[in-house]
Amino acid sequence: TDPNGAYDSTTMPYRPQSYALPQFELGVRYGLNDFMDIGVKLYIAGIEAGVKIQPIRGPFDLSIAPAFSYMQFSSEGNSVGVLHVHLPILMGVNFGDRFTIAFGPKLLYWAGFGSGSTGGLASIDGLFGGFFVSLPIRVGRAFWLAPEINVYGNLARPSTPGDPAFQTIFWQGGLGMYFG
Repeated sequence: TDPNGAYDSTTMPYRPQSYALPQFELGVRYGLNDFMDIGVKLYIAGIEAGVKIQPIRGPFDLSIAPAFSYMQFSSEGNSVGVLHVHLPILMGVNFGDRFTIAFGPKLLYWAGFGSGSTGGLASIDGLFGGFFVSLPIRVGRAFWLAPEINVYGNLARPSTPGDPAFQTIFWQGGLGMYFG
């Protein structure tokens, strides 16, 4: 921007944009054994399925949780679908049985495609890297509240080679409620 806060295309080739898309999610996980569980999450506009493998459990937890998700949006003859492949490494430091600090790196590949009422078909994809931090707090015998933030930046866009890394940054914040 220029000194007056106006957009200046000579110094900033891409106009920054911000979107707020609130979303309600409902998830269920089932333990297959002491070190692995599977889960499904429903969104307002999509679904996610994944597995979590946790080889280290104790004062320090370590797991990997690959997942796939799909979202579909439609409005006024336009349709957009987004496929995500998630690969987080989840780590946690447990402070007794009431509080945990969870954190870790994440990789996210997404492919978006859409069609419009005028007939065109478009697609874009990207590889993103980032991290998350969550603070699960037990507030009842079997109830936890967990504020969380995820931050990602683009690493590569196979569909548009030559784009600089971290040109696109996005974040997701939320409040998880866990029972059990």
